[in-house]
Amino acid sequence: MTRPPGDLKVFAHRYGLLPIAVWTVIVSVITALEINHMHHDTADLLAGYGATWVIVSFGIALFSARRYKQELQLVESEWKFRTLSESATDWEYWVTEEGVIAYMSPSVTDITGYTPEDFAKDKDLRRKLIHPDDVEAYRIHQRNFKSPEHEEMNVRILTRDGRIKWLSHVCGPLYKDGIFRGRRVNNRDITRLVAVENQKNDLQSMLRHDIRNPLTIIQGNIELVMERYAATMDQESLQMLKNAVGKVTVVKSLLDDMTVISKIESAVFDMEKRPVDFNELILETCFTAKDQTARAGLQFVKDIEEGLPPVSVNRDYVLRSVHNLINNAVKFTPPGGRVELSAGIAQDGPESCVFVKVSDSGIGVPAKDLKRIFEKHYRSSSALHVKGSGLGLALVKLVMDCHGGSVEVESEEGRGSTFTLFFPVREKDAETKLRPSA
Repeated sequence: MTRPPGDLKVFAHRYGLLPIAVWTVIVSVITALEINHMHHDTADLLAGYGATWVIVSFGIALFSARRYKQELQLVESEWKFRTLSESATDWEYWVTEEGVIAYMSPSVTDITGYTPEDFAKDKDLRRKLIHPDDVEAYRIHQRNFKSPEHEEMNVRILTRDGRIKWLSHVCGPLYKDGIFRGRRVNNRDITRLVAVENQKNDLQSMLRHDIRNPLTIIQGNIELVMERYAATMDQESLQMLKNAVGKVTVVKSLLDDMTVISKIESAVFDMEKRPVDFNELILETCFTAKDQTARAGLQFVKDIEEGLPPVSVNRDYVLRSVHNLINNAVKFTPPGGRVELSAGIAQDGPESCVFVKVSDSGIGVPAKDLKRIFEKHYRSSSALHVKGSGLGLALVKLVMDCHGGSVEVESEEGRGSTFTLFFPVREKDAETKLRPSA
């Protein structure tokens, strides 16, 4: 570690001005002695020269003092920076606006096995380190290099000795006088954290599987009893069995939501997407919604714009998200109310989006709760009387984030709610020709 510049500071203050001070004194003494032996006019002239020399010398001394002070501040500032950066365990570097690495911390060697000099010699080494499965995601991340908004990402790298490591990659923009000067990048090794997270997810998955299987058997047996003996059972007993099936269905749905959320929040999750026919996807949802609203005594309305462009999504997760919104609409709308499912194309600046909207005439959400309804396990104050886990909307938000889309809500307490999902339409998706479903 670099030694702090305390000794340098002492030397500068004690000895930095000494030569000038000594020379000024000597010249002043000699001038005074000469003046005593010279003609009056000549003496006056020399006295003027001497005074001028003293003033100039003093000015030089002040200038030198300030210069020394600035140099010391610069040295101390550099020492502080290097002490901080070189003792950091994270791999940090500064990339200029031209994409050149201006500085890289020595900790890069501990994480990657490569030295800062290796990166200076091979300008493409940063990209070569990226795991093949993450190259495309990293390329998209780097595409908006000068954008003020640059989301962090988790990415895998291949170290010099062939090991796979997980990094949390964050790069904030640097500005000087309002001008973009590059990015300060921080890469934190989260390999152990990911391993622990995977172990936790495996354990949770096993527990959910062990719970879900018995529930499926229980539900099947109850439905079999209802099918065989419904004609001979009294209405009260039959209703009790129906309630039991309903409760089992709710618990299974809760387990499914927990599974999806756990997967998405995992550091190694990679949502597979492919272009789908959105008209077909939404119509599939309509069949379920129509039956569900009818059983709840609600009016169902659909408004689906024809000819929606293909969009790259994970079909199963989108269906589940829309299903969760419809579930909430049915759950929080009293009998006789209305639920509407609509879809179409919306323009979001220069980009177009496919939107899916679920509206209801239910109890609505108080304004004070709107900012928090997408948090896990958070429940609106107007919904506390209705049983639920508080995971449905959290899942919707996570799914939309994974698609690069967004979810918006409009609601008024006592007058209903409208949830809108926006899926960005990319040019390559819009040009995709889909095969008709079998």
